Amino acid sequence: MRADKLGKASLMLGGRRLPHGRTFADHPPGMAFWYANSSGLAEIAVTKGSAARQLDLEIGTAISLTA
Repeated sequence: MRADKLGKASLMLGGRRLPHGRTFADHPPGMAFWYANSSGLAEIAVTKGSAARQLDLEIGTAISLTA
């Protein structure tokens, strides 16, 4: 998903709200968020951690958007 189409929307994942962040430094260690990666795509991340492990993510995991 192109990040520029999302603006500053939050992503919802399993009832958990993931805010937008510009960089990993915008959030404390262990916090999940999304950002625009170097290809311009929305990417889910965890500061100093693994989003896949912390959020139990797999390819094809459903997400939703909130304004």
